[in-house]
Amino acid sequence: MSGDLTPWQEAFARGLAEGRAQGDAYIKAGYSARGDTAFEAASRLAKNVKVAVRVRELQAEHAKAAGETVQTIAAKLNEMYDLAKEMRNPSAGTAAAMGLAERRVGMGMRSFDSR
Repeated sequence: MSGDLTPWQEAFARGLAEGRAQGDAYIKAGYSARGDTAFEAASRLAKNVKVAVRVRELQAEHAKAAGETVQTIAAKLNEMYDLAKEMRNPSAGTAAAMGLAERRVGMGMRSFDSR
């Protein structure tokens, strides 16, 4: 679908799909605007059917990739849990699995530590 968009529209759609605010995505995409016109123009552009469809496509791609990553990490967690149980060393398996989660997903798991 991105072939139907201009390079600026594609960049704007990507910005929105990544979670940027409309005005920020508009300016970062290369559009120029003064004052509040960036926000007004960004709002109009976000309502463009082709842009809106592309944003949904990109969001679906991101969601699928995140889901696959979470599934992969979950499988590794299960493997490490089984191995750690077998080796009677649960802390090593858990630490390795949590390290994988932090690196691959950026989950910031340590911030949830209650100690």
